[in-house]
Amino acid sequence: MTATSAVLTRSRSGSVSKYDRFFYGGIAVAIASFIASHRVTAHGRFGLGGAVLAAAMVTAGTALAVATAARGTPTPGVDPLFFLAIPIFDMVLFAAFIVTALAKRRDKETHKRLMILAYVSIVVAAMGRIPIMPAPGPLTLLAMSLFFVAAGVLYDLLSRRRVHQAYWWGGLIIAVSVPLRLLIGATAAWRALATVLTR
Repeated sequence: MTATSAVLTRSRSGSVSKYDRFFYGGIAVAIASFIASHRVTAHGRFGLGGAVLAAAMVTAGTALAVATAARGTPTPGVDPLFFLAIPIFDMVLFAAFIVTALAKRRDKETHKRLMILAYVSIVVAAMGRIPIMPAPGPLTLLAMSLFFVAAGVLYDLLSRRRVHQAYWWGGLIIAVSVPLRLLIGATAAWRALATVLTR
């Protein structure tokens, strides 16, 4: 799994790509297929395994982000310690949505939307490595993330005639996180912490 740092470094190594395909593709397809076939019990069992894998994703993504910043190569012309705030926030958001989704697993409508938001919080990294796409800046990252949130909102409006509250506050959190991480990345306190992490 890669965080936003992988987007801007345009990393396309074989191991990273296989990691992404396994987690983004395999887990999503398996869980969706269990639910589509009404195998909710199987979905529940797989979901617990998915929680373990999600923890591994956070660990691996954070380690990769720190290692990339330590090499000083997140993206040309950008301070790697400043930029480290971006992928770290990716991991924080992903973990927060996953944990909340697990806590709300008995509320299926809330649970599935929180899982979607968890994927939205990191899917930009995968999209950013598509060869024909230029490396996105912060505003592009925000627009790409909110596009998926907007798709969920539209689905709710068409199918339910109202938007589930998870999309309201989840979308707001994702939107606010983009400028917030840039502000935090520019502070002396963050630079001191990033320096310690990348030693």
